[in-house]
Amino acid sequence: MRVAAALVALFLVLPVKAQQDGLIQLDGDLDRFLVRQHAAGRLPDAILTHRPLSAYQAQAYLDTLAAYPHGLSRTDRLLLARLRGEETGPGVAALRRRLPFLYPNGHDVFAAGGDGYALQINPLFYLAYGRGRQSEQAGRETSVPVWQNTRGVRGSGHVGPVFFEARVEENQRRDVRYLFDRRANTAPRLGNVQDYEGNALDYYRAVGVVGFKSRFFELRAGRDRNRWGPGRTSLLLSDYAAPYDHLQIRTSVWRVEYVNVFANFTNVQTPTRNAEPFPRRYGAFHHLTLRLPGRVDVSAYEGILFTDTSSARRRDGFDVAYLNPILFYRSAEQDRNSPDNAFVGASVGWTAYPGVRLYGDLLFDEFTASLVGKKNWANKWAWTLGAHLADVPLSGLSLRAEWTRLRPYLYAHLTPATSFLHYGDGLGHPAGPNAVDWSFFADYQATPRLNAQLNVGYTRRGRNTATQNYGGDPRLPYTTRVSDTGVTILQGVRQTQWLVEATVGYEWLPGLYAAAAVRAESLSDAETGLDRYVAPYALLRWGLPFQSLRW
Repeated sequence: MRVAAALVALFLVLPVKAQQDGLIQLDGDLDRFLVRQHAAGRLPDAILTHRPLSAYQAQAYLDTLAAYPHGLSRTDRLLLARLRGEETGPGVAALRRRLPFLYPNGHDVFAAGGDGYALQINPLFYLAYGRGRQSEQAGRETSVPVWQNTRGVRGSGHVGPVFFEARVEENQRRDVRYLFDRRANTAPRLGNVQDYEGNALDYYRAVGVVGFKSRFFELRAGRDRNRWGPGRTSLLLSDYAAPYDHLQIRTSVWRVEYVNVFANFTNVQTPTRNAEPFPRRYGAFHHLTLRLPGRVDVSAYEGILFTDTSSARRRDGFDVAYLNPILFYRSAEQDRNSPDNAFVGASVGWTAYPGVRLYGDLLFDEFTASLVGKKNWANKWAWTLGAHLADVPLSGLSLRAEWTRLRPYLYAHLTPATSFLHYGDGLGHPAGPNAVDWSFFADYQATPRLNAQLNVGYTRRGRNTATQNYGGDPRLPYTTRVSDTGVTILQGVRQTQWLVEATVGYEWLPGLYAAAAVRAESLSDAETGLDRYVAPYALLRWGLPFQSLRW
């Protein structure tokens, strides 16, 4: 009790200026606001191909918007004032009349600060409950409860030029489909999980990053996700997989941003004995983005996956050759005669007109120039074409559509140890290889406190059979492929999948939303038939964005 009283006294006596610290959560309010303003042409100097942004970079973009507020709607001007700390958050004034020690800066539940330092502490909750009705199949219920119970806390701040972000969550959840891998104790997107009562999941999640920011450089070390590229999804590094440990170096000079990531991933495909930790795989990635005149940005990138599993051709630990931040990884791979998994790619984004942004992304895996355009198994590539409309035709409305094609055997490699995975989830596009995917996203900020979101995905894929590898599962080595030639997209057992997610929420306190949501999924398989469900639910979330099964 004495410690608690001392903490309350600390937050009461210290004068606090409203500010943001740490990292901006992907798909959170500020992240979506900046992405929409960028597509609307109001941030011509911004580079948003490497996210999440630090709070410092986000603040610089907000300051740019504040310098030219005439192009913003009334709703956006009010949001901008709140995000910059000039106006208190919704409901704060009424709450502080009863509990004056809360929201000392008007935005964070607890905050303290002084000369050269600051600390913000906020709760995290994601409480959902509803009923899911699924198609009839032998031996299962047609109506099941769906729920999620997430409790946690977020701490962020800075000491001098060093900033930090920490989020800790305890979670239990039940989805309509119980997708638990008992062999590896994992489930899609969640990393390490435990079974909960035979039909739900129990998992712990911690994100922590420490960073240093200077004029030209930003250094981060810790555990989090990344999303690279011009689109809502990514071919190289998406945020589909669970958070992973990595070191990140960002260099921003003139019209250039260059990002390096050196990462440590968990390999659950390689068998281990009981009570032994899962083996690791490592990754190194470079991504260079250049802003050109005419509201055009172009990017080039590369990545490599390797492992330290014992073998005459392997190494122990992280290969120092890949620590070079300006080295072309393919040349290092060849010089060392190492059979590692390398990727190269490029993307372009163009704001053709304020409010209309077009983009494309192209990834090559196992690139061989002589095989381009041929139906050889090693012709492994993927591309995405997308369009983003912002504040067109309605202010506050963001509409985005993407079309992606992914060749068979993409992301797979010589052994499961070097496949492009973390905890069994793809690090790239969530549709996976041997697929054609269409995605649509709508986000409408009707008022400063009322928001609606819609995600729609339509995916056609060719899946493997129990005995034949048609290139639809990167967990399998490509040495088990069905053939070398005649390899086409959607070969194998044809599947068609629809996923629809929608939510409408109202903000009662800063980051606290009461919402209604619905999720529907349909999976048609050429062999097993049709399986579908719809699950409406009520939702209370605090400090966390709307959580998608896929995006």
